[in-house]
Amino acid sequence: MSTIVVGIDGSHGAVEALKFAIEEARVRGAEVKAVAAWEVPASAYGMGVVPIPVDPSAYEKIRRIKAMLGTRPVDLSVDGGVKRDHVRPLADAGVTVLVAGSAIFGAADPPAVVKEMKRLALP
Repeated sequence: MSTIVVGIDGSHGAVEALKFAIEEARVRGAEVKAVAAWEVPASAYGMGVVPIPVDPSAYEKIRRIKAMLGTRPVDLSVDGGVKRDHVRPLADAGVTVLVAGSAIFGAADPPAVVKEMKRLALP
């Protein structure tokens, strides 16, 4: 099976590119791989890790992308700034893969945080 790769960044142009890629994949019998693309702010250079929280507008963007995908078996992931409070809203929006770094590794009890996040993610 062939693959169509499309970069997305939450912009209107990226949404249009994703729509185009999905339609091309349907016509060609291909799979779509969407790659999240974003730029580190220039002010962050030389400062090490810069925490960037989940943008609340991401929930609606994810719902729109999920709707465009229809019933295709596609994993949607969010990487960066994922905390406990984000898990249920992101799962409800259609995210199937969450990447949480500092929320887990910065916790006093990382295994407990993983267990709690899994519990929150499941319906």
